[in-house]
Amino acid sequence: MKSSQTAGRGDRTTTAPIDVWNLDTFDAALIDVLHSQKQVFVDYFATDRANYLEREASDRRGPPPSNPHASAYYRFADDLMAVMQTRTIRAWHHTRMTDREVASARNNGLYPATLDFLRARLADRVADGDFTSDEARVIFEASPFQNDQLGSRGGKFWMTSHPQRIDDGGVTSLLAHWGGESAYFNHEEGEMLDKLSNLGTPRVFEIAVPLGVTPDAYSAAKAVIALYARSLSCHTDWGGFDLYATSHLGPDRLLNVHSAGEADFVALGRGYPGAYRSRYGEDD
Repeated sequence: MKSSQTAGRGDRTTTAPIDVWNLDTFDAALIDVLHSQKQVFVDYFATDRANYLEREASDRRGPPPSNPHASAYYRFADDLMAVMQTRTIRAWHHTRMTDREVASARNNGLYPATLDFLRARLADRVADGDFTSDEARVIFEASPFQNDQLGSRGGKFWMTSHPQRIDDGGVTSLLAHWGGESAYFNHEEGEMLDKLSNLGTPRVFEIAVPLGVTPDAYSAAKAVIALYARSLSCHTDWGGFDLYATSHLGPDRLLNVHSAGEADFVALGRGYPGAYRSRYGEDD
């Protein structure tokens, strides 16, 4: 794997973000290192597909068929992870925010979700008259971050690697309720949920995320491999993944904000970005 080590060593994190779903955005060094393993991909994914079909046609007793190309594939994926750690990808964050909060994000950047950050957001909303002090207290005290109910989701700023349609079940709640899971998760119905549902506007942020500030470079490596292999007519999985940053992302990382009512917001995942071909379209 000399080629992948060469591609990663000494490279600075690229300023132009990569779309892990669009080969045209890959830099030359990344394409070269993928091309160096072309036969590994063809052999691995062809065998993987044949094994899957064989297993589906069987009674599924006994161990699944082995793939003799798996070691080479996973060894390359491990090496490519180091390469991807020096890259920046475009990612997508689904939320519901007020105009003032969007302005703050544009000016100050994006912060991981914590109890302290939720407290500060609620204080701003009280100051703007969106909540009473009592309502803010109820939201804060009911936050699942109080007892780690969401499984250590605190301290993270979550995104998706692929643009999701706004009616995708994985993002509809995030778009429908102000404050993210730290605010709305424990409010299933009633006046408080109505308040959270009526405050702000659904938004999708486009973000340039250096993979070095995430633990997700391996997922990015597998997505990049899957996309490249598809260009070789291999049958691969979807490749999309969730990712998170654990530190502040500066305002220069916020590429765009799409808000409900705008054409690009409605077209996300099915026409915007123009180069995106989703699992709902011709790639089915």
